[in-house]
Amino acid sequence: MTISNEMIVLENFVDEDSCKVIRDYMRTLVRKNDHTPGIYPAMAGFDNGIEASKFFDIGICQDKDDVSIMVDNLLRKIIESTRLIAEKFFNDDIDLFHFSYHIMLPGSKQNLHSDSTDLEGNPTGENGEDEPQEYSALIYLCSGGTEYDGGEINFPKQNACFAPGIGDLVIFRGNHEYPHEVKELTRGIRDTIVLFFCKKENNRNTSIVSIV
Repeated sequence: MTISNEMIVLENFVDEDSCKVIRDYMRTLVRKNDHTPGIYPAMAGFDNGIEASKFFDIGICQDKDDVSIMVDNLLRKIIESTRLIAEKFFNDDIDLFHFSYHIMLPGSKQNLHSDSTDLEGNPTGENGEDEPQEYSALIYLCSGGTEYDGGEINFPKQNACFAPGIGDLVIFRGNHEYPHEVKELTRGIRDTIVLFFCKKENNRNTSIVSIV
């Protein structure tokens, strides 16, 4: 469904089996990874010694076992399919700028923000320019309301607040016209693939960090 001329939600974009394969694999990496927790609170509301959330950058899988190769192939297809859909939707030539995987555990949330500017539309880049992530895409690997509670993504300007289902894709422009927040997760685990795209002429530094 199209929410606006710069935001679209595609249900069942990735099939459920593929979502589960990627999710199970990435959760194993989380247990092995010692990356500093990122954008979500590190110890919010979790009392069994597990960090309340993990954020880490991933690249196309570097391991050579059968499962890693399978996940690698799935991710490549998903990323390229998403890029083509975003390119057609925004009628622009775009490249992948950033690829990451977010896991939220109970107590995690994300405050209102926009991806390429601050909330007033001012540039936030290091040299006073806009961030390259002009277009944002989120792919959900769990079902809100079934596998987790809370964790809804809220776009206040669009009056859109929802917990997408497994395999759903959300694409939107990354500027201050599409500020969004993630409400506190109260139960379960919420897995999301996060993709940022930019116009090809603005792609100065594609951010893909591999975990071996």
